[in-house]
Amino acid sequence: MVQNAFGNEAMGYTQVKEWFWQFVEVWSLVESDECSGRPSMRWNQLMIDKMHSAMLDNQRITNTELFDKLGL
Repeated sequence: MVQNAFGNEAMGYTQVKEWFWQFVEVWSLVESDECSGRPSMRWNQLMIDKMHSAMLDNQRITNTELFDKLGL
């Protein structure tokens, strides 16, 4: 069906299936360390207030501009 829509630009079913099984095989090897407690948060009330103030100053500010301005 995908090949009908995209023609020769799309990968074949066999290749997709092979990539999928390679992903599953590698994913099963990944081990994650146990975490204790809540994750650490970088946000505090001061940072939230700074962000709120910056957004009130310029309501069209982008995420990138906001994060650059706040040093995140």
